[in-house]
Amino acid sequence: MKPLECILSSCALLISIQGSFSRQLPSQTDNEIRYSKTAGRVGPSSYWRPKENAVEPPLFVGSFNIQTLSKKKLRNGYLMPTIEKIVHRYDLILVLELMTNDPKLMEKFAKDINDFAPDGVTYNMTVSIDPHVNEYIGIFYRTDKLRMLKSESYYDPEKFYRKPFFLLFDSPTLRDMKQFGLIGYHVKPAQAVREIDALADVYDFMKDKYNIE
Repeated sequence: MKPLECILSSCALLISIQGSFSRQLPSQTDNEIRYSKTAGRVGPSSYWRPKENAVEPPLFVGSFNIQTLSKKKLRNGYLMPTIEKIVHRYDLILVLELMTNDPKLMEKFAKDINDFAPDGVTYNMTVSIDPHVNEYIGIFYRTDKLRMLKSESYYDPEKFYRKPFFLLFDSPTLRDMKQFGLIGYHVKPAQAVREIDALADVYDFMKDKYNIE
């Protein structure tokens, strides 16, 4: 399936944040894989240092439903190079229908994305957590353009089959939007209209919870 060039409400919702937000949040969440091409996986002590007053072209953001990205596919030496090339087109991309969160496979996935990334480009990866459905969202983002401040799932089984996944980012490269939120969600086709409508509730909840307006 061709990756979407824009994030639509059926997959993800972009939240513009114009207010203030504390920069004292942890620089790494529990499910985040940070990566250095020289040191491999790195821990929370590796701090992100943005360039002051940096101005670059707009972020390229995408969502890609790989259709059942299982352990077998993750080990497929013919398929994965194509997936890696698609990820490299974007500064921030959500990978839907990730069917495993096995730590070793996720670290290998992140390593492969970075080993073949363009020179000077490094991606961090985080994975959503949903114990009720064996399906996850994988998020890759460029560390020279973004820092993830927060991630969490939204739980409302009466409205959503899966859990919407919220992420808060900080970016020094956007002139008019230093911080923004993203809600990733894989809609269940049979209840698409109801779930898409309910994403407005997730938006309002996250906006109020973090006082970001």
